Amino acid sequence: MNYGHFSSDGWEYVVTDPNTPRPWINFLTNDEYCSVISATGGGYSFFKDSKTGVIDLVMDPSDPETLYAGTADRRRYRWNDPMPTFRSGIHKTTDGGKTWKTLTSGLPDFGSNEYERVGIDVCAAHPETVYAVVNRAAGDTKTKKLGAYLYRSDDKGETWRETEGNDKINGVFSDYGWYFGQVRADPVDPETVYVMGLGFRRSKDGGKTWESLRGNHTDYHGAWIDPKNPAHILAANDGGLTISKDAFASFEHPNNLPIAQLYNVSISQAKGTFRMFSSRQDMGGYMGEATVGPNREITWKDWESGPGDESGRHAVDPTNPNLVYFVNRYGGGPFLADFAQDNPRTKKPPLSKDITPKGVEPRAQWVSPIIVSPHDPARILYGAQFVFLSDDQGKTWRRISPDLTDFDPSKRGNIPYSTVFAIAESPMKKGLIYAGTDDGLMHVTVDEGKTWKNITAGLPAERFISSIEASRFDAGTVYVTVNGKRNDEFSTLLFKSADFGRTWTNLTPAFPGNNANVVREDPTDRRILYLGTDQGVAVSVNGGLTWSVLGTGLPTVYVHDIAIQTQEHVAVIATHGRGAYAIDLLPVRSGTVGAGHAHAPKPDGRHFQVPASKNALLHRPVSFSPGWLVFCVAAIEPPGQSYYLPQSSSTGSSSFGVVFLSFGMAFLSFAVIFLSFAVAFFS
Repeated sequence: MNYGHFSSDGWEYVVTDPNTPRPWINFLTNDEYCSVISATGGGYSFFKDSKTGVIDLVMDPSDPETLYAGTADRRRYRWNDPMPTFRSGIHKTTDGGKTWKTLTSGLPDFGSNEYERVGIDVCAAHPETVYAVVNRAAGDTKTKKLGAYLYRSDDKGETWRETEGNDKINGVFSDYGWYFGQVRADPVDPETVYVMGLGFRRSKDGGKTWESLRGNHTDYHGAWIDPKNPAHILAANDGGLTISKDAFASFEHPNNLPIAQLYNVSISQAKGTFRMFSSRQDMGGYMGEATVGPNREITWKDWESGPGDESGRHAVDPTNPNLVYFVNRYGGGPFLADFAQDNPRTKKPPLSKDITPKGVEPRAQWVSPIIVSPHDPARILYGAQFVFLSDDQGKTWRRISPDLTDFDPSKRGNIPYSTVFAIAESPMKKGLIYAGTDDGLMHVTVDEGKTWKNITAGLPAERFISSIEASRFDAGTVYVTVNGKRNDEFSTLLFKSADFGRTWTNLTPAFPGNNANVVREDPTDRRILYLGTDQGVAVSVNGGLTWSVLGTGLPTVYVHDIAIQTQEHVAVIATHGRGAYAIDLLPVRSGTVGAGHAHAPKPDGRHFQVPASKNALLHRPVSFSPGWLVFCVAAIEPPGQSYYLPQSSSTGSSSFGVVFLSFGMAFLSFAVIFLSFAVAFFS
C-alpha cells in the first residue's frame, strides 16, 4: 500500500474514529518523513525528519480531530539497541493532523538525550486525563534512576506532572525500555492506570501506589480494556494472551492460538515418524514428532519442551535421531543432546553436554549457525566470527578460518555484529564450505579452510546473507538469499552461482515486499527450489526462472526456515508468528503444484473458513482443499468467521498442515496487531 511518499513497510499503529470509518495510521519508519496518515482522504501530516519515528498514536475519544503522538529516534543500528535522543517527545494536533504542537510543560527535558520510547493513553470517560510513560535510558543515576516514569495531565496535555510512585515502577522496563513503552488508562476511572514491561502493573490512585498483576508470562507489550466493562481485560505478552473478566482477580490463558514465533526448524531423517526441533521466542527449545500416513496425511504429537534456547539453531544427526546439536542465543555452546541417555537431574532424556570450542570468545548472532556435514554425521561446523570444525561430535574443534567478517570497531555496540550467519558444506565435495555474514560478505574454501576466497563481488553490498544452499547435484552450484530489510530494502534477493561463487546470477522473483530468508533445493530434482520470504513460501520448478506461491491457505507470514524430510518427502517450515507448517512435496514433484508460470502473488479472493464453533477442538485436523491442512484454530474466533488471505494464490493443490500451533504464544510487536482484531471479537 502506498500513500504518496509513504509505503506500508513501517506501520506501527492504526487508530480509528469510533463514529466514522476513518482510520489513522502512524508510520514508524520512512526514508524522508516521520508521518501520520488519515487513510480516507484526510491527507497526511509529518515531522520532516528522516530519523524520527512515531512510536505511539492515541485519539481523544470525545474529539476525533484531537490526537496525541509519541515520537522517538527510529534508528536501530545493527550493532546496538535503540538509543535515547532529542527526537523523543509528545505532540498534539487538534485539527486532524494539519498542524502539531509539541507538548513540554511538566514533561522531562527530551532535549537532554536521556529519554527514549514514549507511550500515551487517554481516559475515555474523562478525556482531559492523559497518561504518558517515558523510558529514561541514560543520564546521571545518582539523582534519578533509569527506567519507566509515568506522567499525568488533567488538561488534555497542556500541563503535566510526574506521578508520585515512580520508584515502584522504574524497574518494570529493566534496561531495555525500548522493547516495551505501553500505558493504558482505565476507560471509566481516571485514577486507574496500567503500565506494561517485564510485568503488568496497576495503580488505582493515579500512580501513587502500584500492584503487580498475575499472568501467564512476562514481557507485556499490549492490552485492551473493555470500554463497557473495565474488569474485562486482554493483555498480550511474550508468552501469549492473558484474559481476565474480574480485573485480574483471576485470569485465563488460551493455549491454542496459532501464533508461535519460531527462529529455526531441524528434523530427523529416519523413515516413519520423525522428530522436529525449533527455538521459540522467549520460551526456549521445543520438539515434536510427525508421521506421514498411508494416504499421505500428516499427523503429529503435542510439542513439548526440548533442547535449546529461545533462539539459535538445531542440527540433527541424519543417521541417529537421538543426537541433536544445538546453539543458544548469541552463539552459546554448541551443545549435544543425546536422547538415548537420561539427564541425571530430571531422570529423563535427553542428556546434554557442552561441546563449546575452548579458548575463543565468540562474536555470534542471536541466531547462529550449526550444521552436520553431509559427508560424515560426526563432522560438525559452527559459526561465530570464525568457522569451527569438529570431526568427532564436538569433542575437539579446529578453527578453520580467519575472521570472515568486515569487522569495524566503530560498529561495536551492545548487540553482536559482524558475525557468520550462514554456513553450508557441499554434498558433492567434502571440504568445499561456504560462509556468509550479517555484514554482507561471502567466502568459500575448497580445501577445508586452508585457504578462503572472498566471493562477495556480484552480490548486493553490505547486505545480510540470510541463507546458503550448496547444490546436491553440481559441486560448483550454490544458492544464496540476501536480506536487505536492515538497510530499508524490501525486495526479494536470491542469487545462484554455477562456478563456486566466481560469478552470480540474479534469480530474484517479482514478489514485491518479500525479503528472502531461506532457500532450499529439492533433494530429488535440481530444478525445484523453495524460497521462504517475509510473506510465505514460493516454489520454482524450472531452476528459478519463474515462481509460484506454494500451496494455498497459508497465511501471509514471515518464514524463517525450511527443512526437508528426505525419507517421507515432506517439508516443514518455521514461521515467525504462526507456528510451524508441513507440506507433502510429492505433488510438487509430480507437477500438480507450481506449474511454472511466473506471477506475483496478489489478492485472488481465496478464503479459509474457521469451523462454526467458538470453542474449536484442539488437535483436530480440519482439511481445506485445495490448500493447507489446518490442525488447530484460535478458540476466540467467532463462529463461521471467514478470513481473507491476501497474497496466497497458488497454481496447484498441495496441502500444508500445521504441525504445531498449540504452544505458539510468543507475541512481541505482533501482540498489538492481534489485540486490535480481538477487540472486535469480544465487544
